[in-house]
Amino acid sequence: MKKLKHITEVCKEIYEKKGFSAVCDYANKMMKNCFDIQYETCKACDTEAPAWNHICLACGQTTTPIPLPLPEQLRAEAQELIDLGDSREKAQGYGMMKVLDAFKVPQKGTRVNYFDVKSQGWNSGLEREEIQVNCGENGILMIVKTDEGFVVDAFDIGGNNINTMCVWEDDINPLVDDDEEESGAPENFSDIEIEEFKENWGQSHGEITSELGFPLSHSKSDDLIIATGNYFWDEKDKKWYNKCASMFTEREQAIANYLRLI
Repeated sequence: MKKLKHITEVCKEIYEKKGFSAVCDYANKMMKNCFDIQYETCKACDTEAPAWNHICLACGQTTTPIPLPLPEQLRAEAQELIDLGDSREKAQGYGMMKVLDAFKVPQKGTRVNYFDVKSQGWNSGLEREEIQVNCGENGILMIVKTDEGFVVDAFDIGGNNINTMCVWEDDINPLVDDDEEESGAPENFSDIEIEEFKENWGQSHGEITSELGFPLSHSKSDDLIIATGNYFWDEKDKKWYNKCASMFTEREQAIANYLRLI
């Protein structure tokens, strides 16, 4: 397998060829899958710039984190999106309001519990067991139970999904041997269910490379896509599928696990 370039090397090449704006465009796409990239203040660039571990991805100089805005400021921004934005921006504003309403900022000098369980139980709309935990001014955690384990989503104060992690039950209980028939067993899947899953979640190579900002060529991008840890390739369908997703039902997660192993 060829050696993958570190993102700092990739951005350095982009900066030298296309400039600062091109680095920002690339970083914006990578932020969907890389928790380590954040916008920070770069004195050398004299602006906010994408950074990896406090290193500017454009000029390579040290950056400083941007102070988080106060909840009151975020609420005003959310209301502006709701009042003046297009349909997509209105939805973003409502999402921000929902997250802001989900937690309370502690009064200065008071001692409060950091974690606060806001909701717990069966979500009938998504057909899954889930728990939502308030993490104060740092946002919320959403933990979803699947047939194969758990999906943990981290959301920032603005309601943006900043990271997703899967925890497999096989890793938690590697020696458990259950002979009983499971609802997620491959023999229980119908052809219609599998085809519906593929139609809803499959992405062509062109679609996923465009979304992630990777080269279109398989030889240049396959290793990069696999390295994100979020996707697998189905050679028969010539499509990429998510390994896990917080929007999966338990049945869809089981189908994804099955397709990943055949």
